[in-house]
Order: sequence, then structure tokens, then C-alpha cells
Amino acid sequence: MARITAALEAGRPLTVVVDGVDEAVDPPELIRAVSALLAAYGGELRVLLAAGSELLPLFVAEAQIVDLDAAEYLDRDAVRELAGEELRRAMPDGSFATADAARAAEAIAAVPGQSFLTARIVAASVAAGARLTAVDDPQWQAALPDDLSAAVHADLSGRLGDDAARARALLLPLAYAQGAGLPWEDTWPALAEALHPGDRYGHDDVRRLCDSVPGYLVEDLSDGQSVYRLSHAALADCLRAGRDETADHRAIAGALRAAVPRTAGRGPSWADAQAYTRTHLITHAAAGQDVDDLFTDVGFLIVAAHPQMVAALPAARSEAAQAAVDAYRRAEEQATEGTHAAYLELAARCGGATTLADAFAEFPRPWSARWASWHVDLPHRPLAGHTGAVLCAAVGQRAGADVAVTGSDDHTLRRWDLTSSEPIAEPLCGHTAGVTAVATGWIGDRPVAVSGSDDRTIRRWDLVTGSPIGEP
Repeated sequence: MARITAALEAGRPLTVVVDGVDEAVDPPELIRAVSALLAAYGGELRVLLAAGSELLPLFVAEAQIVDLDAAEYLDRDAVRELAGEELRRAMPDGSFATADAARAAEAIAAVPGQSFLTARIVAASVAAGARLTAVDDPQWQAALPDDLSAAVHADLSGRLGDDAARARALLLPLAYAQGAGLPWEDTWPALAEALHPGDRYGHDDVRRLCDSVPGYLVEDLSDGQSVYRLSHAALADCLRAGRDETADHRAIAGALRAAVPRTAGRGPSWADAQAYTRTHLITHAAAGQDVDDLFTDVGFLIVAAHPQMVAALPAARSEAAQAAVDAYRRAEEQATEGTHAAYLELAARCGGATTLADAFAEFPRPWSARWASWHVDLPHRPLAGHTGAVLCAAVGQRAGADVAVTGSDDHTLRRWDLTSSEPIAEPLCGHTAGVTAVATGWIGDRPVAVSGSDDRTIRRWDLVTGSPIGEP
């Protein structure tokens, strides 16, 4: 982004093409960042983003949407070329005649509704199975998979035979992986076992999977160790189809908990847990509707990743968990590095959560609160960012999430995520005087804000992108 911004600041018109937005570590954040650039640089920047339909609500409302799955955009020549390239790549020794490979690619491209991903997997499967000798056989052509699920099944079966079910079982945890992906050691095989009780998986199984179907996987680096995720979001959807995702998340959370080292007499040693567990266990537990015990475990509260914790706080159900969530929200307003445990203890005592507060005695902290007599306000968090008086506020929705929109004497509007209490992107600029009124609503299926100002204008704003709509 820095290089793009630098080029735009230099006055150079720029076209940016981003493929595979679905496979980004944080697709919504990538789209928001690009949308902010579009709002700032207007006609100097053109952007082409390739993404799945589930991300469409996050795009600029004025964007031209091209549905590449529509029949009018189906480019069979491109699908045929892709299939041919895959066949040639998979058979560099020229095992089959070029003419046979060309006819096989033609047959793959002729399957109705064939997507690029499905065509690539089918071609790789055909090559791995050395089945080009029958490319002119109508029965062979009719048996070619016509959707992703069938292609994956045929590919794994053709490559791995009786071990295909084990390969699919090892791929399933990656369909639920958060962030950059799952670490191999002590995590990936254990999650496969949790999702398939009674089966056993080890490092040799993972190694064989990586060697057999490398095109299904992406290796990345996180916290100094290799992590793995699926190469395409559609593969994750395919593997999760028909599964009880709540139960799967609960099983994953249970396996991650079980792998945490334990200290005699003190329970889990969360500080020694895998980085993936400290960061993403709370997400899996919340999705599995089994999160309350984590909120009341002070050792976990101290080391858990803050953004993921904040997103999971609404999942608390029991009275004790809700008291812990209240303490966490209060403490985050004051805590700095090294003081989190101390402020959590103080917040728990202020809120009357004595059992939770007493549990902090086992953990080092720069100071402690033995008791507190405190007038407890309703849970809240100040939203800081405006440089002038806040004159108006409204609540609405943006991409399915609750947001607040505030107007200020500093001539700007700001958007706030009401779950995390964090500001959303940059302020909305355009008014030349204080913003005295704001309301939220919809134009069709597009969430908008309308603001009024002492500059005697009313402005409309796209709540997703922050872009102004039309003229004042």
C-alpha cells in the first residue's frame, strides 16, 4: 500500500489489479484499505479486484460488478488453456502425446459450468491418473466432474486411493483455520483427530498430504513458524459442506485447550501455549458456543490476543463470564504493556467479581488491589478521535455489523465499530463547518449516512466505503 500511495502522491495515474482477494489473510481489511484509497484519489486510481460473491457487500457501491460465473463471461478458451497448462505442467516428461493432452483439455473445458478452479483440479487429477488414453471415449468425457466437490473427490481418490478419506480429514481443519493458517507441529494433526474421533494422524500423514496435493495448500509464516491454509476459499466451503460447523468449532477448541502445557496445581500454562492457541482459540470457542470458561480463566485473559478477545466478548452467557467480560472491557481502557493483569484485577474488584479478582494472586503484576469500594458505572468505553465537540450521533449497520456514526465541530464524521469500539478507516471529510445532524438509512441494499452541517449543505455517504454519494 505504501508504494501505491507514493505513486499516487506523485501524481501518477495508476491501475491496480488484485486477484484472489478471498485468499488474503484479512479480505475485509484489504477491501477497506483499497476503498479508502479510491475515496482519497478518485479518478487517479483504477482498481480491479477479483473476489467471491460473499464479499460484495464490502465493495464501493459505485463499483461495476462483473459476475464471472455468468454464462456470458464463461471463456471456454481460457478454461481450455488453463487445463492444458496444468496437464503439461503435471507431465513434463511428455508421457502422453501433445494431441491427446489438447483433446483432454478441450473435453475438460466443454463440461457445463466449469470454473477455473474446478478445471485446474480436474486436469491435475487426469494427469496424475495417467488417463489420457481414453480422451475420445464419450463415457470418459461424461465422467469428468462438473462441480468442485466432485472434482475434489475424484482428485483425492485418483491420487491417493484408499487414503483419500484420510487426506480429506487432514484438509478439514484447514477449512476452519483462522488468520494466516494452522501450524503443523502439535496442532494440525491434533485438530484432524478431534474432528474425526477414533482416527489417528501424525507427521507422516501431513507430509504425504503436502507432497501429494500441494496445489490445495498455501504455506505462510506466522510468529516465526510455518503455517498452512487452503489455497482457495471455495475449497474451504466444499470441505465444510454438510458439516455441523458449531460442533466442529467446539471440537477444535477442545483440542487446542488439551494441547496447552499444564503446571501442577495451577492448571493450563497459557503463556506457553502455541501462538495460534493464544490468538485464535477464543474465536473457535465462541463459534462453538463454549466460551464462558475461557472468560473466567485469568491466565487466558492475560495472554489472549486483544482483537480476537474483543470480537468474542458478546458470546459470554453465564453470570460469571459476563462479570469477567465487564472487567475486561473496563481494564482495556487503562491497561498498558505489563499492567494488564493489575488492571484486570482492579476492574474485577470494582465490579464485585471477587472470585475472579482473587485468582490474579497467582500471576505477577506491578501492583495489586486487595479491595476496592467503587461506584460502578454501566459498562462503556470512550470513543476518542474527534478534535472538536461531538454534536450528533446515529446508529446503523455496515456489512452486517452494528456501527455508530458521529458528527463533530471539527467538520468531520467518523464511523465506529460498536463491537470492538474501534474507529473504521479515516474520517469522512467534505463539510466546511461543524456537522450538526446525522442519520443512517438505506438506498436499496446500500447502507448510507446523511449529514447536515452549519455550512448549509446536506451530504450523503456510503457507510461501507466512506465515499460521498453525489454532490452536496
